[in-house]
Amino acid sequence: MPIPSATVRDMAELIRELRRMAPSFGSCEFWFRGHTQLRDWPLVASVHRYFDPARERQLALQFQRGAVGRTPRCPPGDDFGAWLVLMQHYGLPTRLLDWTRSLVVAGYFAVLHEPVSEDAAIWLLAPEQLNLLATDPVDGICLLNGEAASAQVRSLCEAAFREVSCESEPFAVLSQDLDMRVLVQSGAFTIHANSTALDEHPRAADFLARFDIPASCRASFQEELAAMGARRSLLFPDLYNLARELSSANGQNLKITERQV
Repeated sequence: MPIPSATVRDMAELIRELRRMAPSFGSCEFWFRGHTQLRDWPLVASVHRYFDPARERQLALQFQRGAVGRTPRCPPGDDFGAWLVLMQHYGLPTRLLDWTRSLVVAGYFAVLHEPVSEDAAIWLLAPEQLNLLATDPVDGICLLNGEAASAQVRSLCEAAFREVSCESEPFAVLSQDLDMRVLVQSGAFTIHANSTALDEHPRAADFLARFDIPASCRASFQEELAAMGARRSLLFPDLYNLARELSSANGQNLKITERQV
């Protein structure tokens, strides 16, 4: 069965199509993910796009060693789920794929970036439906770290750091310890053992849908999202992004760069 999809031209049409599709997924919450390009962008975690398993483990261990002394936020060495969230936060490719529980946040990431000449898309995920389809199903949404994390998820996390056997299916997960960026972006994740795209799952239509945004409608989406409070300085709450937003709002397209101190 093909993945449900619909073309939407503004936020009102997006919400109508979401309400139309929602009953087919049952009673559950939805997560969303914005893609600036509709084509050639499968739902694959970043580390599996670029690296093999050996290189993934090498990167993870190098990050662990290098992080000690650079931040007071380092998790315990064997809390692999927390380490994955920290790595994801700072831009290292990981086996986590970002999602948000906010349709507005997903819309921001879909249309407020280049390239403006491309059609964009917003993916919908029914996370509880995904977790029920596993060989060893989980009722509800898994925790990525902490004592309540399931054995399947613990194994998926450990395999990013150690050469252990792990052929688990993807799971929808939440982090127990949220940093400010994950919190304001209503962040959530799926975790993946390999490069098989989530949209290529044999039962993807049971937990995925897609809303396509024509390139000609990106500007109107941007205006509506700005009116809804989708601002960079709120979604990325640091001084760098506040400065970028203020300079842009005052008509100055300044290139703000990091400076050596």
